[in-house]
Parts: sequence; C-alpha cells; structure tokens
Amino acid sequence: MIYVDDFIRRIEKMISTDQISAIIKINSKFEYKNIPFANNIPQGISDLYCKLNSLQIIYPRQFELLPIEQFRLIKDKYLYFATINHIEKIGFNILQTNVAGEWDIVNTNNDFRITYTLGSFLTTKIWRWINWGKEIWQEE
Repeated sequence: MIYVDDFIRRIEKMISTDQISAIIKINSKFEYKNIPFANNIPQGISDLYCKLNSLQIIYPRQFELLPIEQFRLIKDKYLYFATINHIEKIGFNILQTNVAGEWDIVNTNNDFRITYTLGSFLTTKIWRWINWGKEIWQEE
C-alpha cells in the first residue's frame, strides 16, 4: 500500500529535519509476520508490519506503534497496537471487518472509533495529534 511507504518517508524526513524526535525500526527484509489473536488480517496492516517493526515518536507529542511481539488482546475484541499520549491504548476491532474491508481503529479505553481505515490513521489522524495536539481518541 502506497500510504505505508509515504508514512515511513514522512517520518524519516521529519526526523532528518528535526521536526520530530523519533525512533523508527524498519524491517531489514520484506516478510509477512503472523499477528497474534487474529485471522484474515486486512492487507494494509500486513503491509505496514512487513516494512515497519516499530515506531516511537517522543517529540513534539508521544505516539508509539508497538512491535507485533507486544500486541495484546483487550476486552476480547481489540488488538492493542499503539499508544498515544502515554495512556491512550489504540487497537483494531478484530471482531469484524467494516465497510472498507478493514478493522475499525478505536481507543480501547473508551471504545471511541478513531477511524475506519489504517490509511486514514497514518496519513491524517496521527498527524492531527503530533502536529497540532488534537485529541483524536475522543469526541472533539
């Protein structure tokens, strides 16, 4: 998926220009990994994790994409994969795919749906938080 490559390039550019302080771990080889607790994984999620192992943005605002090994199931339906603002646990709702053929992305703390697609999450939602401090994990 093109948005995965664009997301990685954007992170690398922002690191190189000191717009963000981050640790990005790119997978050295392109390989699909098993994702725990889930079957029929949407393609975008597979594409992201075959290229990116993990990401931790420290500045200007905290965001972390966990490595697959740290994923865990919350409330028997959310696959926890990211943290925002140190306390907001973000997960995929793995019970069903949505109208976009993907898993909804939700705040596992309050069940708020952030977005329907990983593309929207990586290209728009995350940056609303990192760049402008918009609390994307709850109603605005």
